[in-house]
Amino acid sequence: KGIKPNVILYNTLIKGLSNQGLILEAAQLASEMSEKGLIPEVQTFNILVNGLCKMGCVSDADGLVKVMISKGYFPDIFTFNILIHGYSTQLKMENALEILDVMMDNGVDPDVYTYNSLLNGLCKTSKYEDVMETYKTMVEKGCAP
Repeated sequence: KGIKPNVILYNTLIKGLSNQGLILEAAQLASEMSEKGLIPEVQTFNILVNGLCKMGCVSDADGLVKVMISKGYFPDIFTFNILIHGYSTQLKMENALEILDVMMDNGVDPDVYTYNSLLNGLCKTSKYEDVMETYKTMVEKGCAP
């Protein structure tokens, strides 16, 4: 009796746990969701990826995206932006730029959020030539900073 859990309810609970830093509990809930026959959405993975990045576990988040892909899900612009922002925040610009390449190779166009994350990280790492090149690309693609 009561409310029958659905994907939206699970995503809400997973996000709540993740926002409180309880990423392991959030991941367990996502697992439970699958066990109960509910199919996670890309958004479910994005919530977990974002939670891991906010905790500073960007490489773990990247690993989760690889698992996501292996299960037949394809990352959306939010997935890529979360990873790019995470790597840029950690000043791991090589990783951030690698994600950008994967993103574009798979037909997902960067947006202003993508570019701003990259520009921020590139400025903090004093890669000013890359800053100017990235800014130029951003403007050429019609993204206003």
